[in-house]
Amino acid sequence: MTRDARDARDVVAAATSATLDDTLAELGVDDATREEVTTSWDSWRGDVARRESLVAALADLSRQRGDADAPVPVYPDAARDDVAGRLAPFYLFALDAPRMADYLLTSGVSASVVAATWGALARHAALHRRLRGVTGVDAAWWMTPILRGVLVQVGSLQYHRVHLGVGTLSPHPWYDDDEARRRGPAFEAGAESMGVHIPDRTDLSERAVDASFEEARRELGRLWPSEQPRLATCQSWLLDERLADLVGPTSRLVAFARRFVLVPGSLDGDDDLARFVMGRRDGDEPPPLTRLAREVARRRLAGDHWRVRTGWMPFDGGPAVMM
Repeated sequence: MTRDARDARDVVAAATSATLDDTLAELGVDDATREEVTTSWDSWRGDVARRESLVAALADLSRQRGDADAPVPVYPDAARDDVAGRLAPFYLFALDAPRMADYLLTSGVSASVVAATWGALARHAALHRRLRGVTGVDAAWWMTPILRGVLVQVGSLQYHRVHLGVGTLSPHPWYDDDEARRRGPAFEAGAESMGVHIPDRTDLSERAVDASFEEARRELGRLWPSEQPRLATCQSWLLDERLADLVGPTSRLVAFARRFVLVPGSLDGDDDLARFVMGRRDGDEPPPLTRLAREVARRRLAGDHWRVRTGWMPFDGGPAVMM
């Protein structure tokens, strides 16, 4: 047995409902969710297969801490009736969060960034309940890069370290090799960059976004220093250039999107739109509430589809890059 596995087994064995409740409260998880998660802990841990799976996941996180290139397993959320599966991400996050925090703080990240990064669990739990009506963590696989310490939140935005063309979270689509070489080293395969992600219901005002980028350059310069200027990349439904037709050219959503130069090509964005705009899973049909949601619903009924686009902007500054 490896040291990581032994340490993980000790962490699982030592955890109690009370210690889990304390940690989940510090992570901002609401009272009702904490009660369900913590009161189920002893029976959940009593299942040998579940316990060993948790031990293995904790050991993997320790071994992969800080590794931006390690593959991120993307898996579907546990089914509505799989209570044990829906609770597992809470146990994993609560048991590993203190170790992730130690790694980030030792690496020079401020306590405020650690606290903001921790907020992902409560946010994704709230989104899961909003979408499905039960306790769980929406897109639970997203917790993996957070716990590894390769994805952090600074201000209103999340940032992850990524080498272009390497790893699960590398932006796609991207330029082909010839075009990347033409544009310069910052665009080529293997170049280090900063992936930018937009947390659910975050502040995308110009002031908040400017502050996030400014602080990120300081914080991430300590956490992930680089001798070469890097790009910031973003892959989102918000970058579909038709957004301005729905919300108007002066919208803060449009202003955020226009910070980025778009890369040719797109991916299907209907599912993202259903979750983040309509507040449901694709296929469910509750009445839309916001102006954007109503316009999206109208266009969907007309057979229109949304796209996820990839964009980039300079992150570190430095010499100009080719447009």
